Amino acid sequence: MGKIENSETITLRQLLNHSSGIPEMLDDDFEAVLLDDPSFVWQPEDFISLVYGETSNFEPGDRFSYSNTNYALLGLVIEASTDATLAEQFATRIFDPLGMDNSSIVTTASTPEDFPQGYIDFAAPEYNGLSDVSQLVPVPFHPSARGFGEGGAVSTVLDLTRFSEALNNGELLAPATFEKMVQDSLPDGNSARYGLGLQLPFGPMIGNLIGHTGGFPGVSSSMFYSPEQQITVVTIENQLEGDSPLSENAPAALLEF
Repeated sequence: MGKIENSETITLRQLLNHSSGIPEMLDDDFEAVLLDDPSFVWQPEDFISLVYGETSNFEPGDRFSYSNTNYALLGLVIEASTDATLAEQFATRIFDPLGMDNSSIVTTASTPEDFPQGYIDFAAPEYNGLSDVSQLVPVPFHPSARGFGEGGAVSTVLDLTRFSEALNNGELLAPATFEKMVQDSLPDGNSARYGLGLQLPFGPMIGNLIGHTGGFPGVSSSMFYSPEQQITVVTIENQLEGDSPLSENAPAALLEF
């Protein structure tokens, strides 16, 4: 991994809490490939190569800066250390034990037959005005473009609720391990903190929340658990990331309980 600056000193913990300083791979170059060849079949190396030779944002461990590249690298670490695919590891360690029968990692070939169609608007600012007319159109990108490690999972509201509850009640991980995920956190610059793979928003009205948001053109999702109320709120939408009031307001929905 010498093609990534500071790769000799960056730790797994720094990848997990986004303090590695590695640049974001899902940037303008990624968007250019998507739009130039929507049918392009992405491999893990294709994502990571987008940051080869780029200067680090900061020295490893200095601060927090969210970068999807961190989790693509972690996906490769998992495969190299287990001699199994990321999809196999997710199924063996998470999906199968928890009975998440409608969850899987997207392969480079296809998505499930009943996968809802996602929609995007090429007139939106993030597509630099590719269309003069605002109109929702089916997402044209190959399923593999949804990511590796940082994305690419297929699930349902019920399955994600099951995952959240198992993660927070000690069923999925040893209590000490989960405690490290929460306590080993950094300020994220938005009045919240980020742990080891967990977003940890806090507010006087909502209290402490544990979960994560996610998205890709054509899909937005949100999953948050309230330890005080012991409930989980999950949203999944088949619309453009960044234009998702339902996902953005999921934490506030906890106030209704």
